[in-house]
Amino acid sequence: MCQNRMMPKRAPPSSVATTATTATVLWATFGEALKFLRKRARLTQDELGRAVGYSREQIARLENNSRLPDLAVVAALFAPALNLGDDPTALTHLLQLAGQARESDADIEITLTRTVRKRVQIAEVIAMAAPTPALAPLPAALFPLVGARMICKPPATCCSTRRAC
Repeated sequence: MCQNRMMPKRAPPSSVATTATTATVLWATFGEALKFLRKRARLTQDELGRAVGYSREQIARLENNSRLPDLAVVAALFAPALNLGDDPTALTHLLQLAGQARESDADIEITLTRTVRKRVQIAEVIAMAAPTPALAPLPAALFPLVGARMICKPPATCCSTRRAC
C-alpha cells in the first residue's frame, strides 16, 4: 500500500552564505547569479526591471541566459538595485560572470563565422569541380490563348472535323 515518506527539507535560499567559495559554486552563469541576488534582495522580476529601467521580459531573458548582460549597466544599475554595495565579493563575481558571458558569445560568433566560411569554400570547390550540364533549348513560344482566337490555316484544312476555328 501507500507509505508515507519523509522528504528532507531544503534550506531556504536566504540561509545560504555568500562567501567567495559558495558564490562560485552557486553561480555557474550570470543568469543564475542575477536570479539568486534578485531573490536575496526580495525583488520580483518586475520590481528589478523598474529599478534598472528594463522590462520584466528582459530580466527573465537575462536570468535564462538568452540575453547578454552589459557590463556598464550591471555595474551602474544592477549593483545598487540588488544592494551589492556592502557585498564586494558578490559584485565582483557578478561582473566576472557578465564578462565571461560576453566573451563566450564572441567565441561562438567567431566559430560560426569560420564554419560558414569553410562551407562556402567547400561549395565553391564542388561547384568548380562539377561539370556544367548542357542547357536544353527552350520550347517554342506559346501563343496567348486566353481571349484570343487561334491563328490557323483556312478553315477547311485547320481541323479534321472541318469546322471553323
